[in-house]
Amino acid sequence: MITIIGAGPAGLAAADILVNDGREITIIDQNHHVGGQYWRHKYGAAFPEKKFTHLIKDPKINWLLGTTVWQIQKSEEGFAIEFSREGKSETHLCEVLLVATGAYERVLPTKGWTTPGCTTAGGLQSLAKGHGVVPGKKIVIAGSGVFALPVAQSIAEHPGVEIAAIIEARSFLRWWRNIPGLILNPTKIIESLGYLKYMAANKIPLKERKVITEIKSGTNGINSVVIKNSRGRGSEREIECDLVATTFGFTPDMTIPSILGLERRYKFDDVVVKVDSKQRTSLTGVFAAGEVTGIGGHELAMTEGALVGLAIINSSGVKSLVLKWRRFRQQIFADGLYRIYRIPKDWVETTPRDVVVCRCEEVSLGEIVDSIQELGADSARVAKLFTRAGMGLCQGRICQRNVADIAAVCGKGSKIDPNRETMRPIAGVVTLGELSD
Repeated sequence: MITIIGAGPAGLAAADILVNDGREITIIDQNHHVGGQYWRHKYGAAFPEKKFTHLIKDPKINWLLGTTVWQIQKSEEGFAIEFSREGKSETHLCEVLLVATGAYERVLPTKGWTTPGCTTAGGLQSLAKGHGVVPGKKIVIAGSGVFALPVAQSIAEHPGVEIAAIIEARSFLRWWRNIPGLILNPTKIIESLGYLKYMAANKIPLKERKVITEIKSGTNGINSVVIKNSRGRGSEREIECDLVATTFGFTPDMTIPSILGLERRYKFDDVVVKVDSKQRTSLTGVFAAGEVTGIGGHELAMTEGALVGLAIINSSGVKSLVLKWRRFRQQIFADGLYRIYRIPKDWVETTPRDVVVCRCEEVSLGEIVDSIQELGADSARVAKLFTRAGMGLCQGRICQRNVADIAAVCGKGSKIDPNRETMRPIAGVVTLGELSD
């Protein structure tokens, strides 16, 4: 039995190869919809990606949607996956496992970022695509990276919505750093120009080299944002808005990989799953694909997922070679994006100490810094024990990456073992009643 955890681009691409070979598979996803975070759509609407539409009703696929995996153990038969679904916990056995759990959006803390009406760009897009709701009329999208552009376009198409500004911390002139990636992926040039043309045609202000220093609010919610030059030059100015969506890229979700004890490594500043040329992990029978092996976008995720499918059915012909070449050039482009939009760790030094970093437990930057400098915490994991940063409802998905940056800066830039930092004993919410049953 083959099981895929994650019904996004990587998982679906692998499933497509497997069912075409006649294999029966199980796909598990926490969402109630197929498509992961990328292909969000309204309930009952047509699936956005036509090449995978046939999979939804394929009898060879056992769909376990709305399902949370909370533990995986190695068994004699392969792997015993413990999952919670509709208030009950069950065990699913499989011999081969693909981990394609994707990533979650990264947020940098700033003054006022916990105010109601401040969300992530991905969260805003999810509301718009999945429910047709945009909870604001005048919106500022801020952060760093290319994700802000497609979000702005999808939100601007809703009636009565105005994009007050896109605030980008970097300059588009930095794209010279990705010339090899653009040469190998020429369609990306057309795609980028298309977004810029849309922004110009719809008069959406794009402010480069700017960052938000404060989100101001009143009795009726957010009133405005204060921005300044990202290099600290010039004076501050305000932009009126009633909703702020921020995005600073994505962080790979290491929850399931740490449960399995897969070997992890650093790719740039992110902890990712270590895989070989066939997307095999350090544990026999376990593959990984998509953002868990490094942030690269949905096209690279699909390529890696397809390679997993070919590896499982033991196919190594021309198609495999073509996919490996595609993976190579897509990775070159993804690595170039990282060089363009890499977040400098000096945000730790420029952020006021009273700004909240862990919003679940209301832990400030100053408290985390003190845990490192005065109590000797040498990592995000140890800082969590002193401050509770990362122990809240989101289990560190919002703050852990930022706490790791704080530990690196205040701990003189030292990196710790990635296999130690991302350990997590339980992957999701499970009740005592479920455990007792």
